[in-house]
Amino acid sequence: MNRRIVVQEPDGGFVTVYRGVSRETVHCAPNCETPLVIGDNATYFDTIAKEVRVKQGIGQSSAQGEAGGE
Repeated sequence: MNRRIVVQEPDGGFVTVYRGVSRETVHCAPNCETPLVIGDNATYFDTIAKEVRVKQGIGQSSAQGEAGGE
């Protein structure tokens, strides 16, 4: 089934989507983003973890480049 859903922000801003036994968490405050939450579906979690590692690497490379240029 393919349906469009409307998400309203709960008090904490986190929304948990269940697809059978599979779980995915999003943080919607004010825009929906994907946090790294232990217990989410392994494929979903691994994808987000990879994105986090890439962003950290970019930040670290940038910081090292700035430190080297001083």
